[in-house]
Amino acid sequence: MSSANRSLWLRSDSAAQFSATSALLHYVIGAGAQNATNSRSPVAPGGRRHVLDTIARHWEGLDPEEYAFTRTMTAQLRDHDDRAEFLAGIDFILDGMLPSRPQSRPQAVTDFWHPTGHDPGVTSSRRKLDVAG
Repeated sequence: MSSANRSLWLRSDSAAQFSATSALLHYVIGAGAQNATNSRSPVAPGGRRHVLDTIARHWEGLDPEEYAFTRTMTAQLRDHDDRAEFLAGIDFILDGMLPSRPQSRPQAVTDFWHPTGHDPGVTSSRRKLDVAG
């Protein structure tokens, strides 16, 4: 963290610091727990690629209007790098902690979350994400 960002962080109220730290800690512990569980689970027939392909095929079969966003994720689900996605998740959390932190994600992602501009305070305009079970 740069000294400018550290200064902003130290001037934040303690409740905001606690919430941000809690979110980051829960993300790291949750991902670690999931990876630990996966490493002790019996390997699915066909391995990881087969499991992800099966899920992606299920998502592709969902209603195109009700699950439009989920359906756009199928190709990435099949071929994603778990480590890269974990680090991207940390970037998302850190980007939200300090408004002056340099943008590290692609512009398209920022535009998705902030379609009316780059103001993280504009929550009412965020697009609804659908969730597939």
